[in-house]
This record gives sequence, C-alpha cells and structure tokens, in this order.
Amino acid sequence: MSIGLHAYSQTATPYNVVIDEIMADPTPPVALPNSEFVELKNVSAQAFNLNGWRVGDASGFATIGINFMLQPDSFVIICNSSGASLLNAFGTTIAVSNFPSLDNDGDQLYLRSKEGRTIHAVAYTSSWYQNAVKNQGGWTLEMIDTRNPCSGTGNWTASADFKGGTPGKKNSVDAVNADQQPPMLLRAYAADSVDVILSFDEPLDSAGAVITRRYSMSDGIGEPLSAMAIAPFFTKVQLRVAELQKTKIYTVNTNSVTDCAGNPVGAYQQAKLGLAAMAATNDIVINEILFNPKPDGVDYIELYNRSNSVIDLKDCYIANRSNGAVGSLKQVSADNRLLLPGEYIVITEDVLAVQKQYLAKDPGTFEAL
Repeated sequence: MSIGLHAYSQTATPYNVVIDEIMADPTPPVALPNSEFVELKNVSAQAFNLNGWRVGDASGFATIGINFMLQPDSFVIICNSSGASLLNAFGTTIAVSNFPSLDNDGDQLYLRSKEGRTIHAVAYTSSWYQNAVKNQGGWTLEMIDTRNPCSGTGNWTASADFKGGTPGKKNSVDAVNADQQPPMLLRAYAADSVDVILSFDEPLDSAGAVITRRYSMSDGIGEPLSAMAIAPFFTKVQLRVAELQKTKIYTVNTNSVTDCAGNPVGAYQQAKLGLAAMAATNDIVINEILFNPKPDGVDYIELYNRSNSVIDLKDCYIANRSNGAVGSLKQVSADNRLLLPGEYIVITEDVLAVQKQYLAKDPGTFEAL
C-alpha cells in the first residue's frame, strides 16, 4: 500500500480495473462487518492512481480524494467512513464520503477514472447470488473470472468463503470462465426521426462500436452518419441516420461488432424498427392467457399487434379490472420496446420459466414484467 506517495500513474482504459466484489446487503452479518462495500481489482500490468476516481450508481457517486496507487493484481476496498475502520482488518481500505447506498435486489454501479472515462460497470440483481439463502443478506457477490469483466449473471455468484466474502484478497469463487458467446442484437427503436438506438444482450467493445461502417440500414438509409456507444454499460449504440419516414419499416444490420471479449456478433445481427405511434383501441389485443401454470411455472399473457402501426410498449400498460375499478397497473416495458405490425410478444414475470416449459422459437419475443 502507498497512500500519499507516487501520485503519478498511467491513464486507465476500460477494464484495466474492475469491480470484482460487492457487499450490497450486509445484514444479517455472517463474519464480516455490517457495512456495504465494493472491492476493486487491478487486472492490468500497470499501476493506477485512484485519486479523483468515482464509484457511483443512479442515485449519486463517491469520489476517492487521496493519492492511492493500485498496483497490478492487487485489491482495494471502497466503503463509507464508518465501515472503513472495521474493514481495514481484511485488506487495504479507502473511506469515501457519499458512498452510494447499494440496493439489495439490484443496482447499476459504475467506476470512472478522474478523466471521466467509464472503466467498468456492473448491473447486478439478487438472482446473481444463485442461492436462495445467501441472497437474504450477509454474503457478497463475487466475480468468477476477472478477465471476463463484461459478462453478467454467468460470471458472478455468491461468495463461498465461510466469512461471507473475501474483501482484500482473491475471490473464493475465482476460476477460468471465459466469454465465448457472440453478442446478440436484441432490438432497435427510433428515438426520433434521425436517431436509432440498438440494444445488445451484453457490453460491446466501446472503441469498435463507434465505427459507422459496421452498421447499415435498409430503404436507402445505408451507413449511419455517426455511431456512439452509450456509457456506462455499452450495451446500447446510438446511430445518427438520414431522416426516417413514418410509414416505413426499416431493417438495421450489424457487421463485425464485437463484445468486450472480442467475440463478433453472430446469427442475431439484424433488427426491424420504425417510427412509433400511440396505440389506438384494439390495435393491440390480448391473444393468449395462461392463468393456471404447470408446477414450477408462471402465468403469462401474449399480446398481438393487429394494426398497421409501430407501437412502443413503453407507452402501454396492463392492469386488473374488477367491478369497473382498475388496479395493479404495470408498464409493459420499462425500456423502449417496439411491437411491429403482425408481431406477438409474451409478457411474464419469469421469462426463463416459460421458455423451459414451452417451445420458444424466438427468445426475443418475451418481456419480463
């Protein structure tokens, strides 16, 4: 450890340093202090001065205010002031003001350098524990393979250490878990007549994602005017294109786009989109209902767009109605999600459960609610 010395270091690039352990729910404690924390690991061959770096989520961020050289293959624990004196017994600890309050059931964390560059981001959920007991509190989430920093649930799990976590040292679940899966283009939508947003299933190589020749659109649009990978997760790319027409359905294609592990996009490399309109009465109908599922199954409804309009499901809601009173109102999609003319979509609380029990030829036609 060298706090206050050697203030100069190299400029970090994405994934040089990763968030590799998260204590989001320390209560009830197992054998670690009752304090939230994140652990950073330097996976590069260079040292980095963390002075000015930020750890944050949607609610705010904390700034590291001291010179601290994070050496290659070393760790540091970041937490609030009250937890620092307790966690310091487990490893090098930096106390920060305004440490973000980590949500137990899921949060979106980011790590940024003093230059404002996103170095790593993690969008965890409680399902990442993969253990119904440990997700009740007292256990950390640990990254399995820190050389595979972009994978989500497949590269994280609950700590296997008897203390409930391994702050300050190598993760108890550390193993080789390389990403060999190609990224998938899940969907696309038009934010307006000249901006198209592409959504992928995993983070992309942010440097390669801005190369415009890797994208093309039908109906004379061709190569976009510009492309921008959207921080902090880089699962979305914004394309600036020639003006879209209201009555047309476009196809966008990707070519040679890679994830952060270098895997090129595979079979799922195109998506359809158009300018959305507000749904009119009976444009979308409830086409199928499962209200009495199989054992270990869940309910679902299937929606069908019987109109000639492109409809954004972010603008649609479902609800119960009893004796004329509407209740349990829920937004169909929290994100922009287009339902094109003649398309179907299945709405359920557990997509994987439905897909396991029924033939699902197109996994992209499901939405978790």
